[in-house]
Amino acid sequence: MLRAIGLGLLLALLFASPWGQRFERDWGLSSLYALRGEVAAPTEAMVIALEQKSVNWLQFHAPNLARVAPGLAECLTPRTKARLGRLRNIGDMPRGIHACLIDLLASRGARLIVFDILFHIETEDDAVLAEAIARAGSVILFERIRVDAEQALLAGGRPIAQRVHPRMIFTAPAAGTASFLVDAPMGNFVDGYVPRLPEFPDLAALPDVAAAHWTGSPVAAEGPEARPIWLYGPPRTIPTRTLRDVFARNTAQPLPEDLSGTAVFIGVSDPEFLGTKDHFKVPISDARQNDIGGVELAATAFLNRLHGHDMTRLAGANSVAALGLFGWLLALAAGRLGGGRGVWAVLGLGGVWLAAAWVLFVKGQVWAPLAVPLFLGVPLALLFAIAARYAFARRLVESLAPRQVAGTLLDATDAARRAVKTEPATILFTDLIGSTALGDRLAPEHYGKVMNHYYERATAAVEAEGGMVVEFMGDGILAVFSQSVAGPSHARRACRAAKALSATIRAEDPVADLAERGGEALRLRMGLHTGLTATGDIGAEHRFNFKALGDTVNTAARLEQLGKALEPDGGDIILLSDATYQASGLQPDAVEAQGAFVLRGKAEAISVVRMIQGKESARM
Repeated sequence: MLRAIGLGLLLALLFASPWGQRFERDWGLSSLYALRGEVAAPTEAMVIALEQKSVNWLQFHAPNLARVAPGLAECLTPRTKARLGRLRNIGDMPRGIHACLIDLLASRGARLIVFDILFHIETEDDAVLAEAIARAGSVILFERIRVDAEQALLAGGRPIAQRVHPRMIFTAPAAGTASFLVDAPMGNFVDGYVPRLPEFPDLAALPDVAAAHWTGSPVAAEGPEARPIWLYGPPRTIPTRTLRDVFARNTAQPLPEDLSGTAVFIGVSDPEFLGTKDHFKVPISDARQNDIGGVELAATAFLNRLHGHDMTRLAGANSVAALGLFGWLLALAAGRLGGGRGVWAVLGLGGVWLAAAWVLFVKGQVWAPLAVPLFLGVPLALLFAIAARYAFARRLVESLAPRQVAGTLLDATDAARRAVKTEPATILFTDLIGSTALGDRLAPEHYGKVMNHYYERATAAVEAEGGMVVEFMGDGILAVFSQSVAGPSHARRACRAAKALSATIRAEDPVADLAERGGEALRLRMGLHTGLTATGDIGAEHRFNFKALGDTVNTAARLEQLGKALEPDGGDIILLSDATYQASGLQPDAVEAQGAFVLRGKAEAISVVRMIQGKESARM
């Protein structure tokens, strides 16, 4: 539950952060547009794109302009035509060309001519352009609101803005003047085409002024609200003609003869050259990852105003809360269901969110969060589900196999899991003395408590010294202290584990009534032997079965059985082979020699010692 709450809070905080907002803009909105596809754009607008190829065309054909563009050659003054051969980029374009463009559009009945170009510097063609603006009577000019980032920092972050007007010679005959592009490197323009600035409460944007002139409505005195633009498709979705298309004699896309129901937007729009693009950014790109030019955005926003296609963005407190709830549900499904069901539940929730966001976007033009919940939330929840399942699998494997082996089972290759290793090890066999008779005397639930008490204490003692409990065999336990796991002092650590088990088996009596056990305390019989031992997965190929095999194991088992023949003294019986005694470092006074014995199945006798209760070696 805490992890689920944590994932929900993480998604909510990420979405509310500036990084999350940019992520939604760059990936979420563009994904929604990609899923929606291109839609039919209204027909009241078109774009005349000023791009570098047209500039190159004019410069190349300057000597024979009358042959390739007779209308333009006839319109331009001799002085302007002489300058065409020196054109290098869009900024060098003489304003006489803009004047000819206005005359041509007006002659074909263009209802509005809207410039996304700032005519604020004096040039020698200004009079020609001003006369063309006056003749058309329907030209709307562009002005810039410049924001100085350095001054804004000095003013504590408050925007310091300055209005940059077109020259008065153009403003006077124009039908209107308005701003659209904001030259502000510190600005974030994704939420609308123009931000509100305290210094300009009457700020009006180019699309709104154009729409007001189109409908004959007054321009709002307080200016437009910040509104996202509803794009109809990728670059050039709005019908677009280049300057070459407009003036060339032979072109694949000639300018329509009748523009009576059209607002023509003129400005820089060149996806192939980043340096000619507007500063205004929107999250939709062409194949070269260039944003749509600002003039096409102006035309798009104009159509939005005419047809009520404004997009609404869900980005307030309700969206943050919804994301938090979604993250909580994702993590809860992943954690509670786990495994395949958890993965499918997470994917299902992601699909429901995607479907809801898509329906809102397509049917209601509502921009709902998408990138943070789907591109971050769902993968995190899937990782959480996988991690939860892996943790469960590890716990399950650790309960079925020694902990030291569990990691190999989960992380190693199949070959490594099946590998059998032969190495020096000390084997410990234990047996609970009189367990059969004890089971006859005790109630089943009490007998179960006794056996669990025995198993838990034995496992804890063995694992504390780096050993592995390999098998529980009735009332016996087989433990391995291998050199690779317990280290070179495996014999000494095995002896310490035996003494610890002997001391703790009676520390807590699981049966309150000792008389129920016949008045006897729990007693153990143990055998330890050191030598080469094979350990690993030994059994059927499709079943993992960790085993310890070899003569060392058999000898330890026989030593434990030998304890039955020795005179019991009421305490535990811990027998060590001479190999274990020599390797353990036990002091002579910590053991008691039992003699040499030929163990069952053995041809030669081995020396056996018994650890003395209460004695402790200085080197143990």
